[in-house]
Amino acid sequence: MIDKRIEVKHGIIDNNTVGLTNSYNIIEKYGDNYNKVNHNNYSIELKYKNLGMSFYYKYNDLLEMIFAIKISTEFNSLINYDIEINKDTTIYEIMKEYGFVDYFEHGTGSKEAYISYSGISFGVNASDISRLDIKQIKITSVEVS
Repeated sequence: MIDKRIEVKHGIIDNNTVGLTNSYNIIEKYGDNYNKVNHNNYSIELKYKNLGMSFYYKYNDLLEMIFAIKISTEFNSLINYDIEINKDTTIYEIMKEYGFVDYFEHGTGSKEAYISYSGISFGVNASDISRLDIKQIKITSVEVS
């Protein structure tokens, strides 16, 4: 586990605000130890694997404004409603606070599925959905947009 607590609020992770922060701000803050991933010319991901964080901007955006930020549950992160998210947090705990949903969003071929609320999504391993009860499904990531 990465020994850092990151505060997550609506549209903000670790004091980086979606729509107000650009890739240059991110690189200045976290350094150049990242992988740049092109997602089918739709978006570019700055993936800081050592930090467990990714920042996304649209492929054609000349200003490279961040539109989504994703963190791994390797962090102990504090989010709205005072839920502490870590590698042991279950989807059931999230649903108790944010509301129960009937389905997960899942892209074709993706290993991760999501439940989304206004401005925040919680990722889980897609393979866990069909084989585990919601009280056993662990959160793998948190994304704000």
